[in-house]
Amino acid sequence: MIMTTEALIQLLELLTGIALLVLFFRYPWQNILVDMTRQRLFEIRDDIFLYAADGRMEYDSDIYNELRERLNSTIRYCHKAKFSTVFAALAVQDDQAKSQKQEKSLLEIVSDIEDADLRNDLEEKVIEATVFLATLMVLRSPLLLFLSTALLPFILIYELLSGHIKKCIAMVGNIIEKDISYEERKWA
Repeated sequence: MIMTTEALIQLLELLTGIALLVLFFRYPWQNILVDMTRQRLFEIRDDIFLYAADGRMEYDSDIYNELRERLNSTIRYCHKAKFSTVFAALAVQDDQAKSQKQEKSLLEIVSDIEDADLRNDLEEKVIEATVFLATLMVLRSPLLLFLSTALLPFILIYELLSGHIKKCIAMVGNIIEKDISYEERKWA
């Protein structure tokens, strides 16, 4: 079977298009996602700084310092946040957890705050940061991106039937509202 010139040109166009798409998702797309996530994490860290500046918490408190330190670490190593890395860390963590003292999660640290309003605000910030990091990992992985797209209708149906959908929608709505108000404050 001999390929015609037109078929050969179409094949070369197809292969070139696939190669460019793979290059885009390998380099610029990855950098864009990391930069966007870092920007959101910087904004969360700034909001926590403003809580301390407003006197809602002390700059020298253990909770503030732990939040700031962990957010700085997350910002610094955000480019390494991949599903495969987290999966490998979880596998190793199980072995190490038996021999070492378990470190508190950020939500556990925040739950120690007595002021209910501040605790709720900080819990929202921690959840927001976690959502941004998880979204980064999903969007950086072609496998997770495909699976999340394929499974999304089933997850939404489950959430709708279990009654959690209102909570999820409220959380997404709050994130969007805070994003809009943050942008308004930034430009005001």
